[in-house]
Amino acid sequence: MKQRREREELLYDNLEETVPIPVSDGQVTFCRHFKYLGSYVSFCLCNDFDIDKCITAASQSMGALKTMWDCPHLEIWSKYLLFRSTPMNILLWGCETWSMRKALANKLEVFLHRSIRRILHVSITRVKEEHIRNEHVRRMFYDIPRVSNMIAARQMDFIGKIIRAPPDRPAQQMLTACCDNIRPVGRPFLHLKDYIIKNLRLLFANVPEVTIDDFGSLKSWIREALHEKYWTQLVDCLTNRHALLPPRPNDWPRPRHK
Repeated sequence: MKQRREREELLYDNLEETVPIPVSDGQVTFCRHFKYLGSYVSFCLCNDFDIDKCITAASQSMGALKTMWDCPHLEIWSKYLLFRSTPMNILLWGCETWSMRKALANKLEVFLHRSIRRILHVSITRVKEEHIRNEHVRRMFYDIPRVSNMIAARQMDFIGKIIRAPPDRPAQQMLTACCDNIRPVGRPFLHLKDYIIKNLRLLFANVPEVTIDDFGSLKSWIREALHEKYWTQLVDCLTNRHALLPPRPNDWPRPRHK
């Protein structure tokens, strides 16, 4: 993957469209990655660079808080709240629009478990000797959820807000937009829509009344998304395994029309 990325960057730099444009006092150049509102938009439309930057920034915040992690007078619960509010928020900045491969998801999970062991002072030697599994490490740290569940919860919360927003909002119009182009031969990267469908199935995994098809059709879940209280309780189940599955409401809201 690293070699492929380097190849793509070389091809991008050698394109006629990216040749520096001469002007009177210098030249206008093109960049591979553009930062906007804290997130990076890459020329290849992949999230690799953005996620790597988030991991680097979160790791730096872990180092900046070293005194807090090593303080024997600060209880673990306070360290847990600090970890969730600072390093994890930095790590997941902009994750609502991520479309990830398995390798990227693994990088995020590695950061989570490495950070927990750092806070709890659990060495990797102890992990190997006692065969401590990642699930047990998370349970030791107040049963913190996996990064994939945190991302799914943030994305589903964001999707719910889009659905309940006025119908003239661009985000709601883009939700059902389609690019009618022929996909290349082979196995292309997943789209954001594919990742949304995956998280929708995770959200409704224990709700037999809802079946998400391969297209993530709105008719399958829009009624639930419009019911803000029910949707919020479902999303809470993604990050809190002790949360009870909410009962199906009787007062379903009607879909809004333009």
